[in-house]
Amino acid sequence: MREGLIKKSNLISEYKKNIEIAIKEVEKLLKELEGQTVITSDHGNLYGKHLMFGHPPKMRFKELVTVPWLRIPRKD
Repeated sequence: MREGLIKKSNLISEYKKNIEIAIKEVEKLLKELEGQTVITSDHGNLYGKHLMFGHPPKMRFKELVTVPWLRIPRKD
């Protein structure tokens, strides 16, 4: 985006597509796993906040250091 090779709207669209792919794979895994499952990440993402995308090094924004996670309860 910095080099003008992709528009902000396209970048956000690609982020969403990536998440959709990941969710489909997680749904497959959930059928195989027993007990509770937690889905997490190694960092957050700015998604355009502070006029930045991704996870720039040495930045301490809340959006980057708060690690997202989702707990999926057991279905027993």
